[in-house]
Amino acid sequence: MQQSAEVNSHLYNFPSSAESLALLVRKRSVGGLAAADAYETEELRHFLELSEDVQRTSATGIEPFPGELLNPAWANVRIEGQYYEHLVAYYNAAYELRDFVGPFDSQKWNTTIVSSWANQFGRLRIGSEIFGSAISPRHRKNSFVLAKWIQRNDEVDVWPGQVQFFLSHKVSTAEPEHILAYVRWYTPVRNADIRFRISPEDMHTRCAAELWNRDFMPDTGHCFIPVHRILCRFVRLEYLHKRTEFIAVVPLNRRINF
Repeated sequence: MQQSAEVNSHLYNFPSSAESLALLVRKRSVGGLAAADAYETEELRHFLELSEDVQRTSATGIEPFPGELLNPAWANVRIEGQYYEHLVAYYNAAYELRDFVGPFDSQKWNTTIVSSWANQFGRLRIGSEIFGSAISPRHRKNSFVLAKWIQRNDEVDVWPGQVQFFLSHKVSTAEPEHILAYVRWYTPVRNADIRFRISPEDMHTRCAAELWNRDFMPDTGHCFIPVHRILCRFVRLEYLHKRTEFIAVVPLNRRINF
């Protein structure tokens, strides 16, 4: 609570100094938070590796999940339109050796029809940390997340987005349950000078603030990700530079430590 108050105080004057952002550098929890973070240590360690080391690990959404989906919740929701198309695209990307299709493509040989029914949730708990979503207005401030992506040049970059909702979904009744988030990703700015103009050079890029455009990328199958891929939350701030409005992305420490 004390650290949160300090962060809020410094962000009020953002971006006045590198000292303000230094408060956001990852630190070990103490007291009650440390006790909450310590449970199921090996499971949490593997869970964090799935979001940190995307070049050597991969997740589909069925891996052990150290947390739970929280209310508001809607059971047996039908996934329709573009959301269903993106869900099918997600499974085809996650399982390259299988062919997932919609009901109208069921005549194809050796394919798997993806169920259009799922349970939808507005919040997610990982360890002692709560993630919100756009469909839960009371918790929208916790809906902004970062995730790592492998680019076409095989380099890893971190992208910010906003969680729209969480799903627990089975391709069919015989398949395992997948825990997924639907995330809309922000559009990158046109050059690195603008993106990193407020990043202290002496800080690790994981904890430095960046500028991104305020609009979202077009929705695709990449909007569905396993919750295991969520790197951390971030604070979204409005930022004006040369009469152009941007958002400042300020990463927050994950409240899971070893």
